Amino acid sequence: MQNEAYTAASERIEQQALDDLFQTAPDDTRQALGLARYDTSSGTCYLAAKEPNILLNRVIGIGIQQPATAADIGMILDCYSAAGVADYFLHIQPWVRPAQIWNWLFEAGLARSRGWTQFVRNAASPAGCSTALRVEQIGPGYADEFARIAADGFDLSVAARPAIAALVGLPGWYHFMTYSGDQPAGVAALRVADDVAWFDWAATDVAFRGQGSQTALLNRRIEKALELGCHTLCTETGEAVPGDPQHSFRNLVKAGFRPTHTRDNFSPTAAYDENGRIPSAAS
Repeated sequence: MQNEAYTAASERIEQQALDDLFQTAPDDTRQALGLARYDTSSGTCYLAAKEPNILLNRVIGIGIQQPATAADIGMILDCYSAAGVADYFLHIQPWVRPAQIWNWLFEAGLARSRGWTQFVRNAASPAGCSTALRVEQIGPGYADEFARIAADGFDLSVAARPAIAALVGLPGWYHFMTYSGDQPAGVAALRVADDVAWFDWAATDVAFRGQGSQTALLNRRIEKALELGCHTLCTETGEAVPGDPQHSFRNLVKAGFRPTHTRDNFSPTAAYDENGRIPSAAS
């Protein structure tokens, strides 16, 4: 039951973060990406018809607040089909209601893809971090650089950058950047609502990987979340699969997060890339 309580808080704030991204994107960016959002009776469908990326094409909340129906699944598939979106994720929690939802998904031709492991952390202070990189909280003046590194890190197009940039300075959001001298090295964000903190948009410029950027950014965001009075800190990343070095997973555990469970992802393709990976969530 405790995991279910964490899940409710985590899914709520993750959905708020996605809502922010979709709703604050500039009008021309929204049109360029084909952004749309649809509610079913038990979940929310996000799609980007012109941006084939799992991070923007996924469904959250199915069967959590209230039982899902077969009609919900049909509506979701119809939405993506009408938009011409060939691949997307339906996030399915282990305690989804009703249990026969798995049958509906298989009958619809979907298959389980790589799951996303969910993590939670208590309000303990973070451990120290040894790195030569400098961490700073940033404002809107650095939004474009933040968006460049984040978009590149998650294989999003240049057209998607203004949507990410629009989050910088938004109420409830806190953005951070690491520097090597004056050169931006890595980025990460924190979305806070009430006493829950969601860790998002963590990425490192390829030229600065392996220098401790993400550990430094995790620690700084933990400090900020505690400063803001948060008691539940949560995030997610791809489940362990052969061929993936699991850098994000190890960084989260090192920073004091503990995995609670893995959320299943159902996809119409369920195809892994050449390294056995499906895109991971942002931590």
